[in-house]
Amino acid sequence: MRVLTHHPPALTVRAFACLLVLVGCQAIVGDAAGQVSNSSLRPFVTGITPVVDRFGRVVGGVSISAAGEIERFSDKLDADLRRVRGEVIRGATGDVRQPSKMRMVSLRALDQMLKQSREGKRELPEAALCLAGIQRVRYVIVDEKRDDLILAGPAEGWRVGPDGVIVGERTGDPVVLLEDLLAVFRATADSGGGDAITCSIDPSPERLARLQQMLGDRRLRVSAALPTSVEKVLGDQLITFSGVEPTTHFAQVLIAADYQMKRLAMELEPAPITGLPSYLALLTKSKNRLPKNSLPRWWIAAEYDSIASDEDGLAWRLDGQGVVVRTRGGKLQDNERVVDTDDVDGAARQWAGAMTANYTALSQKRPVFGQLRNCIDLSIVAALVWRRNLTILANYDFPEIMGDTDLQLAEYPRAKVVASHARLSRKGKQWIVSASGGVDISPAQLLQQRSVDPQLAKVIARAERTADRWWWD
Repeated sequence: MRVLTHHPPALTVRAFACLLVLVGCQAIVGDAAGQVSNSSLRPFVTGITPVVDRFGRVVGGVSISAAGEIERFSDKLDADLRRVRGEVIRGATGDVRQPSKMRMVSLRALDQMLKQSREGKRELPEAALCLAGIQRVRYVIVDEKRDDLILAGPAEGWRVGPDGVIVGERTGDPVVLLEDLLAVFRATADSGGGDAITCSIDPSPERLARLQQMLGDRRLRVSAALPTSVEKVLGDQLITFSGVEPTTHFAQVLIAADYQMKRLAMELEPAPITGLPSYLALLTKSKNRLPKNSLPRWWIAAEYDSIASDEDGLAWRLDGQGVVVRTRGGKLQDNERVVDTDDVDGAARQWAGAMTANYTALSQKRPVFGQLRNCIDLSIVAALVWRRNLTILANYDFPEIMGDTDLQLAEYPRAKVVASHARLSRKGKQWIVSASGGVDISPAQLLQQRSVDPQLAKVIARAERTADRWWWD
């Protein structure tokens, strides 16, 4: 899995000593008074409808308006959103609130709950929406005795945390959401587990050509008005999706995480943790000069210590952090196409390392990154289910989960554009222009790296339950 953030071509401009960075701009969402409310909104119904503000859906610290514009919202509206969601997300009660190193969830039981909710037009229990508080999917187990698939991982009670995200009461790690599971399982069912899930943020080639022409004009002069001129020339950057419905919460997590990563890299907002300087800070301190038309880029990739199974392929385990940030060089050609190169910007490599090392800590302050990691886990699990025929081994089709009935997911506005934002910083005589970004989840290669661990047979025995419950520890 990759989260591609294409960073800017270095365009040499005579007689100027400036660094120009172009990224998504900051904006405010809410009502005319700057408030978020849940008046006349139902938080969860059949199909799962999220709490929203009156101008759009809020995911991962950004909102996506009805027009498809991505915007960052203010700290005040963040507090308002947490307050409103706290009124409808009551949190865990009873045994499910207790921390567990390995909580098991029956997908067959969830499928039956979804059927009952759809047929009876009843809201799903909050615990089902939060998958009993699981925070990482570590295991996938085939229960042949009960014709079931079981997901397992660490879990605890939940609350509404930063950016309105549902997180663990103690750890602050985001919980895995049922709506994300449904979105990716259905998308993967359509492709048989073979298609990549992608989103991308790109300026149009025509706009890039205009920008390059403007920056190459000998008459260009640096002034306070220059960033505004650049923003106007580049215009809105376009967002595209493939492999997953763009109106799902899953898709919006992908784009929100990429958007937030770009903002941190480009110093549009300070990192909420120590140890993660911006890419701009590293770049301006670097003694190296970027080559002409350089386009360094980095991405978040799926990386596990191992993906292991028992000898019969009935129990699977995902080991490791699950993500790593990588980088490589690129070059903007005269025809406005970007090609990969082996010339890697040292500052980009350093930033990728810092982002990787601090990913877990960052996820607790910016939970969308934890949500992204959960979505990566779910993508690997969903592809595993189809590519290893786990539904056949389980002898059950999971019709509600896989989308074979008329159960519908709640729709979010489709993310369409990100407004461009430019800023100036001194760096010799070079310009750095942020051009695009994106997400690419491709689990097939990881699943080919399967290792065998006979000890996983013990997990199958542990997964057996005596009580008729949909979750257990």
